[in-house]
Amino acid sequence: MSRLKTFAIYLIMFVAFYLFSSIAAYFYILSTYAPMEGEIVESSDVKVEIDEAKSTLVNGNIKGKITNASSNKISNKYIKIDLISKLGNKILTKYVYAENLDKEETQDFKINFQAENIKTFKVEVRDEVEEVEDKSFIEILDIKEEDSNPQTDLAIFVAGFLFLRYLL
Repeated sequence: MSRLKTFAIYLIMFVAFYLFSSIAAYFYILSTYAPMEGEIVESSDVKVEIDEAKSTLVNGNIKGKITNASSNKISNKYIKIDLISKLGNKILTKYVYAENLDKEETQDFKINFQAENIKTFKVEVRDEVEEVEDKSFIEILDIKEEDSNPQTDLAIFVAGFLFLRYLL
């Protein structure tokens, strides 16, 4: 009977340590995100608001809203977001495509990026995507698309499968 008690104590200690380390790692990762400063170039047609912009050493995200500020329906506008390093170099450009916005309609957007040492951003409203030679630095996101990321979806599926396998 004492071996069973000893095993139960070790099992409880292991589970407690696992939970503590998982929670500590989660909060550590959250604390590595730092707020980003940015510039928004005003447009007469479209109003862009950035609600949250934060980055780590290797990635980050920007959440905001696009509002039609004109009296007409707006179609085919691009919100250009330049991601800039601490030294002032443009590292990556993301475009958010706003296909149709009715009068005073607001749509939320969120972009995730993977780039190193991004400290600031610059937002502009454009009618078209600028042509560049190296397409690896540009990504166009449709505002109507879900936030679904195939890599994240696969990771969640695998984690759920492993959790169920070890639980049962």
